[in-house]
Amino acid sequence: MVKVIAPETLLYESINLTKAFFIGEMVIFEGDADINVTVQKLGETITVVLTDETHTETDSEPVRQSEYLCAPDLDLALGRAYYRVGMRFCNRKPTWGILTGVRPAKLFMGLTAESSQEQAERVFIDDYYVSEKKTHLCALVAENRIKSGVVSTTDECSLYISIPYCPSRCTYCSFVSQDNDRYDQNQIGQYLKLLHTEIAETCAYMQKTGQKIVTVYIGGGTPAILSSKQLSELTRVLAKNAPEHRELTVELGRPDAITSEKLKALHGVCNARISINPQTLHDPVLERIGRKHTVKQFYDAFESAVKAGFTDINVDLIAGLPGDTEDGFVESVIGIQALSPANITIHSYAKKRGSKLAQEGGADELIQSETVEHGLDRCANILLDGDYSPYYLYRQRDISGGGENVGWCKSDSFGLYNIYMMDELHSIYGCGAGSVTKAVHRQNDLVRFFNQRLPLEYIKHFDEMCAKKREFIEREANRII
Repeated sequence: MVKVIAPETLLYESINLTKAFFIGEMVIFEGDADINVTVQKLGETITVVLTDETHTETDSEPVRQSEYLCAPDLDLALGRAYYRVGMRFCNRKPTWGILTGVRPAKLFMGLTAESSQEQAERVFIDDYYVSEKKTHLCALVAENRIKSGVVSTTDECSLYISIPYCPSRCTYCSFVSQDNDRYDQNQIGQYLKLLHTEIAETCAYMQKTGQKIVTVYIGGGTPAILSSKQLSELTRVLAKNAPEHRELTVELGRPDAITSEKLKALHGVCNARISINPQTLHDPVLERIGRKHTVKQFYDAFESAVKAGFTDINVDLIAGLPGDTEDGFVESVIGIQALSPANITIHSYAKKRGSKLAQEGGADELIQSETVEHGLDRCANILLDGDYSPYYLYRQRDISGGGENVGWCKSDSFGLYNIYMMDELHSIYGCGAGSVTKAVHRQNDLVRFFNQRLPLEYIKHFDEMCAKKREFIEREANRII
């Protein structure tokens, strides 16, 4: 355990930095602990002290005036002092330096816009202590953002559709979904009927406020759990109510739920981008994480998708899963690359408190693994040599090895929804249980509306929820456009 003592204004970032150096350790604020972190602000200087039973390390940093904040940058001073003292105390250098936020590439692009890419790289390396490899990764993402042609326009928005059902729950997952022991087809039918209504109402609100829906993303859960007829009906509802959208993505998900009939039915209605997610190409690892499919089933599903006519296929993999190794993960990446999908998304395992893995106490060891970091670097080199390029990037708390999640694409096969979402360029309206509406204002701040979390709650409180959502959209509309 690590105890953190810090002024209230510095406490949040002190906790984030502590988690970056002491990965997997529990952070407490009182009582006895193995390691103590003390943060002090004395005048215009931030001092950080790390101590345990054997030694103490101390470092300080003067507070700089920030032109961007128009105020003293306390977090920068804290981060720089913490990094130096933490580096000596822990004998490690987090590759993301003092950056603890979700969107480091967005920060890099902001710095580039203010000055230049060269200056952004200097700030990342010299001021934020980010490694040259991660800085270069952000620079590549920034270059692809420009290449994608995506810009922020206040009259555009996107739509997220939630299908919160799965064949079974994976041990690492805490998503709001129900597995096959807790629902039946009658519930799914009832859920979809209401979902179609919410989609129609939400799209009507968008038209009323003058916003155009440019991308649509159907996620889960496992949308492939729907029948061929249900998938066709859902995509037809979208085509009717959001006919102007330029991109539709369907995260089909688990290979064991994907059939050639469903793929044919889906492709018969639309030419969507689809995602098939094996997470690993090793059957023993699949068994360890509770995924009820085999590697062969993934290959069969991928082949069926190609035969059905889909050209924009994404494949998800996760580094740092229980039972996997660095070499094993690299083998999975090489195996997927050989299929030459348009997109490959590389995730690092992140501890989810509500997951079975975390509840059984098996998560901390995974996120403490330093082999993930090296494996990610190896895979980045492999993908770059194989004509893939990173176009979006984000990080999570309690992420394995202090890593990151990266979307890689061939040529210009950018997933536009991913860019809009990660860079928070415009409002995204959620439909379905567990979805979130994020209204992005002209001032670049955003506010959120949360739908009911579970399918049964969604069904039970549908009318009440929709009324509140309508009020939210109408209230926020004038601040968006």
